Amino acid sequence: MITGINSELSFFVERIPSRAGRVLDVGCGTGHLAITLAEHFDEVVGIDLSGPMLEIAKRERAAANITYLQGDIDSLEPEGTFDMICSSTTFHHLPDPGGTAQRLAQKLEPEGVIAIVDCVQRRPRLPDFIFRQFLRAEAVFMRIKESRSLGREVAERNYRARSNPDWIEHLVLDRFLSPSEFRDTYGGALPGAQFDSLGWFDGVTWTSGADGGPAR
Repeated sequence: MITGINSELSFFVERIPSRAGRVLDVGCGTGHLAITLAEHFDEVVGIDLSGPMLEIAKRERAAANITYLQGDIDSLEPEGTFDMICSSTTFHHLPDPGGTAQRLAQKLEPEGVIAIVDCVQRRPRLPDFIFRQFLRAEAVFMRIKESRSLGREVAERNYRARSNPDWIEHLVLDRFLSPSEFRDTYGGALPGAQFDSLGWFDGVTWTSGADGGPAR
């Protein structure tokens, strides 16, 4: 079960294919996954729509083999092919997540892997005004927790990002697939995909066959 960043990173690391040349991180944010993948791959390409998040990634999680790009994955398509394509809690922002997954899978090398983790709606959704209060309280809690583990400067910066009214409103407006919708969406786009239930999240993994089709 994914219960934190380290467990989430493990989901992707455990699915790294035998050939680890080039990997794409879709929705890389501040670079937590990208910097981990950089320890295992020759080249990492991270793409995200948020300029401020990418600035943090470039400043705090840079490496010689990481390239960070700003753009929308549906309009800015990185060149070349990849041995692995990863995405963590990003695809629910996309207008057609299944279609994007299917298109990205075509950029995999033979026996390459696409692995996606995203939020799912397992319980009835909280009313928006209660969810806003929860997010504000969570920001305060994480500020205290991270000040002990990451230091005050990092904790304060993360707190400002989490408590930003625009960011909170963005989260309130998020809508997630149910577990059955998640499986229908990605199962239809990636025939033969494997699914994992990960607490608040679900994961999907698909491996390209030697002929470029689904692995058998």
